[in-house]
Amino acid sequence: MGESESRVLTILLTDIRNFTDRTSHSSRSGVVELIEKNKQLVLPALQNRGGRLIKTIGDAFLVVFNSPTDAVLAGLEAQRSLAAYNEGKSAAERIEVRIAINVGEVTLVDNDVYGDAVNVTSRIEGVAEAGEVFFTEAVYLAMNKSEVPSSEVGWLQLKGVPEKVRVYKVRRELPVGGEEVEARPMQLEEKGAKAWSVPATPPEKERKKRSGLGALIPVIVLLGVFGPNLIRAIKGRPDEDSDGLIDTQARPCRVEIAKFCQDVPKNRRHACLLEHEDDLSDTCADSSWFAGKGKKAKVKSAILADAPGLRKPPRPPADWNPRAVDPGLVEGVNAVCGGDQKRLCGGVQSGKGHRFNCLWEHWDELSVACRGAAQPLLTKASAR
Repeated sequence: MGESESRVLTILLTDIRNFTDRTSHSSRSGVVELIEKNKQLVLPALQNRGGRLIKTIGDAFLVVFNSPTDAVLAGLEAQRSLAAYNEGKSAAERIEVRIAINVGEVTLVDNDVYGDAVNVTSRIEGVAEAGEVFFTEAVYLAMNKSEVPSSEVGWLQLKGVPEKVRVYKVRRELPVGGEEVEARPMQLEEKGAKAWSVPATPPEKERKKRSGLGALIPVIVLLGVFGPNLIRAIKGRPDEDSDGLIDTQARPCRVEIAKFCQDVPKNRRHACLLEHEDDLSDTCADSSWFAGKGKKAKVKSAILADAPGLRKPPRPPADWNPRAVDPGLVEGVNAVCGGDQKRLCGGVQSGKGHRFNCLWEHWDELSVACRGAAQPLLTKASAR
């Protein structure tokens, strides 16, 4: 390992919306084409503003800047480039990207960056809206506000981050995805973050407001009587589908069911959500309906039993050259399994097939799409 250096840098992270779902239905050449087109549209906009590409993780780019203002403007230019490309294209052809930015002290080692600033950027990216540029309060305070119109998203309690983080976004006419969508607290909670009202009110200020609780008692009584129906009317979604399509036990996953599995029969929805496991909120993933009493493992085993191409292959050699086995399969695995590699094998060195062996070690934890891409390569490797 080379020498380390500590610096204050602006971190920018990009990610294609629904990448795992799209690649699970694409050929290897289609996946490579998607990644290359994303690279052509996004990277020049970032590099023209002084961005330095640190690494590519599947479909994601990790880029550093010396200037917070340049980072935000670069993110905006990237979204404009994507918007121009998406104009007139069908939903299946569009490339919709989330961009998150943070600034802080990081450690540089062997052309890679580490530190809390990078971790927070990753968490912000996870709750950002496609077509938008989200950034932390640290960026907001450091950037030139006259060059970047912005609006506040709110205070978020991000997974794995002990302190609440205040988040902003670039204010622009339309996101890449189409109509302007405000980042409501409910939307962000569904993505795994706890949010307060917008504009944000930190909890310490909320406590001061509660001193007038006595005047609200009549309102609370009325809400107790009419609250459930009123809330359902405001949210615009019923407690159950009109024909009972959402089971009571499945309510923690109602958002994901509506998004990914609405047209799937009820007895197959659990299996359907397993195919989108990386995109589930913590509320759904940790619910008793999805993961309780070993049901998740049983359904996953049933899926694998019905799909021989997803069964765990024989153990590959300890050291091997993936590109000597099949360069095309290697490209496909790198494209489809980027999220799994980042989540499970981030600390494993990339040479001699070690990253691919790590996928084999964590086979039962991989997404269905990743197993489908990795199985042919690892089977070939084990036969050598």
